[in-house]
Amino acid sequence: MKAKISIFIIALFAFAFLEPLLTAQPAGNKVELSAYIDVSSDGNATVKIAIQYKGRATFFMTLPKFQPVYLCNETGIGKLNIQNETSSAYFYYNSTITINDDNPGRLVLCYSFPSAVLMAGTRGWFISPLLWTNLDKVSVYVSLPMAKKITYESPVSTSISGNYRVYTLSAGIPQDIGNRVTIEFDLKENVKENILQEKTPQTIITVRYPVFYRNIAENTLKTAIKSIQYLNNLTGVTPRNVTLVFYLPEKKMGGIYALGFVLGEDVNAGGKGPIYLNLALTRYAPGYMETTIIHELVHVYLGIVGVEANDATRWFHEGMAQYLSIKIAEAIGINVSEYKNDMYNSSKALYYYTGGKFGFIQKWPSDDVSEQEAYLASFYIIANISDSHGGLSYAQRVFSELRKHPVSTSSDIVIVLSQAAGRNLAPFFRSLGFSNIQDWSPTPSAGNTVTTKDTPTLSSYMSLIVALGLSLLIFLVVYYGNFEINQKLKMGIFEML
Repeated sequence: MKAKISIFIIALFAFAFLEPLLTAQPAGNKVELSAYIDVSSDGNATVKIAIQYKGRATFFMTLPKFQPVYLCNETGIGKLNIQNETSSAYFYYNSTITINDDNPGRLVLCYSFPSAVLMAGTRGWFISPLLWTNLDKVSVYVSLPMAKKITYESPVSTSISGNYRVYTLSAGIPQDIGNRVTIEFDLKENVKENILQEKTPQTIITVRYPVFYRNIAENTLKTAIKSIQYLNNLTGVTPRNVTLVFYLPEKKMGGIYALGFVLGEDVNAGGKGPIYLNLALTRYAPGYMETTIIHELVHVYLGIVGVEANDATRWFHEGMAQYLSIKIAEAIGINVSEYKNDMYNSSKALYYYTGGKFGFIQKWPSDDVSEQEAYLASFYIIANISDSHGGLSYAQRVFSELRKHPVSTSSDIVIVLSQAAGRNLAPFFRSLGFSNIQDWSPTPSAGNTVTTKDTPTLSSYMSLIVALGLSLLIFLVVYYGNFEINQKLKMGIFEML
């Protein structure tokens, strides 16, 4: 069971980021950019942006928000002006650079780039800073002294220059992650693994991590402890052992877009785990690591109460995991307001775009685009019902029913949700396009009836015009194959230092 980034959230982030690119005036052939990235043995890097110019010019590029940017060559002081504007890219500015020199010359900007390489076991994974610009291309030079053998790279390197592998980023060259270089490789020396462990009265919590990432492991353990304490009370069950393991964002593992997972067979074996967390989460905006940890923990707890992990129940697993990851994060003091707003707006935008026809998630789709839509549809359903019936208190009633009635089909799930709500939710699910859903009849223990928001109101529709427009944008990208924009949209959510 995986936590993944929604393609609609990607669109929401990317649209605002693309706007200055669409309006910036090109600098023609007056400027050439080259980025030199020197990685040290601990994975941190120094970046030098060489600006070769032929006179006065103005151009756009991204520069880091939280790392100081300075001129490496002091002779350039006074010849360059940088105007930073906040962007939707969390770690970056939209920077307009003006060259105030009538003569040809060369200026070099420098900054630090922490954790350019992530390492685990025998493997390493490199990603460059975000190198977005309105210039035709950027030449990228990468030095990886710890690399034994390159096994994958995007884009493909064009040459070797001394200790550097040379790459070209431009609109005409396909890239896995837009306007970045990514490299996978074997390490010359293995990275050792350490363990952090906390023994609570009921659960042993273990975090296994590569030695470079102790701070990350400590934060992971802290989040897991708080979340497990909350989930124990919410669900009425307790795992005996919980283990969290980090892995590299390699292409075969889903890259940067699969944030974490628990194997389906482990969920079906009583939620035994382990929970796998993508090391790339260390480079996401605040809140993503914590919500991913909680998301995967919810899969574990659903496994303990007997919710099977199969294509028919996947929508319930993912909807509950996504909803509770937000609600529990808020309950334990984690600020996820931006992520929460994106999830609600994106899922509602999908509802309006599809006319609320979400029945396709009864059999979980296998293609990537439909799967992304399925995550949002699942969240919409669970959030809509839960928020109408008490939020976390409703989730507690759902788990109470699940402990008494294990489920394996969508109809089973609707009966449980109805029992917890105290009303028949079958018509709501049929309106969404679900089939073979049985009606629920009240029992003495059902409690009082509470009205649910089966469909959004007209006023909420008007408030979602912007989100709907963005969802239409991403559908055009997906269905009409504009490769260049598609690659840029993919990068909206993954904003690194």
